[in-house]
Amino acid sequence: MWEDILRSRARSLSSDDILGALGLARKHSAFDDAIPTGLAFVAGLAAGAGIALLLAPKSGREIRQDLSNRASELTNRLGTTANELAADARSAIGLGASQPQPQAQEIRTPESRSLTGTNRTS
Repeated sequence: MWEDILRSRARSLSSDDILGALGLARKHSAFDDAIPTGLAFVAGLAAGAGIALLLAPKSGREIRQDLSNRASELTNRLGTTANELAADARSAIGLGASQPQPQAQEIRTPESRSLTGTNRTS
């Protein structure tokens, strides 16, 4: 009977229990703390994404179209601002309108040509 009790207690003891009885403790690494933190972050990220999808006022197609329109507007504004800054810089260093200005050329890759239909292989 005592042997059975001791065996069951010995099976239920973990290495942390034995180290604790000896006044020792297992050294925890940064990795031991990083795993639960990472899992909590991923769970929070998934929950936030799900809530955002449930509460979105528009459909996915409408949101993508809005993002595309805003990106095009931003690109146009950046191009205009860059042209104005270039003109200001040219006038500041003394390049007037009398000298020819280099024109920016549109760079077309094979992918962009195929999207616009100008790269015909037939």
